[in-house]
Amino acid sequence: KETDIFSLGCLMAQILLNKPVFSGKDRASKIGAMYKVIGSPGSTNFPDGKRFPHYEKTKPEKKYKRGVEKAFRYLLKDSGLEVEEDYSSALDLLELMLHLDPAERITPTEALEHEFMAKHKDKIKSAEYRKQFVKDWMSLRDSVLLDKDPSKSGGSSARSPLNGRGLLQKSAGEKETKRKAMLLEATAGDGDDDDDDLYNMDDILDDTKPASKKAKTN
Repeated sequence: KETDIFSLGCLMAQILLNKPVFSGKDRASKIGAMYKVIGSPGSTNFPDGKRFPHYEKTKPEKKYKRGVEKAFRYLLKDSGLEVEEDYSSALDLLELMLHLDPAERITPTEALEHEFMAKHKDKIKSAEYRKQFVKDWMSLRDSVLLDKDPSKSGGSSARSPLNGRGLLQKSAGEKETKRKAMLLEATAGDGDDDDDDLYNMDDILDDTKPASKKAKTN
């Protein structure tokens, strides 16, 4: 559950920032991005982390102090959001969720009782919030799946980056191509069931002899 709390914290941060919070091209760069926000392992920040098998391979060149809320406030400074008014409690919750040390992370029960969640539960009960949620969801659906202009349905004016092809149309074409390929592959054999190597794992087991097949019994 400690891992789930951290994962949910990353998801919350991505929704808030509108981009992945810990991104990188490989394991080392992703862990490095994490260290810059949640701090690198040290005497006061999850010292056991230095004993992990891959720590030496991903060890940062410099030590980083923990500063989750400070980092997010910096990333949000040009967002146009009212951070102090609307997102102060959200940042506090993220501060409690994104700990390098699993034992220091907030528990699920404590997270549900946090000020941010309490305010959110009260907010979603209002009719105004529910109407706006439906409007935003329909706008997102039209923008992503059908590549419609969301401004016409009350959403953002940004256009979907699918070059005139909605996800539904794109997926339909890809599925048809894959279906034809599967049919061609299925009909390419000579009809001998013994040639079926669906469960042949010679390449995995690195065996030079073909896998033996049990005689069929009635």
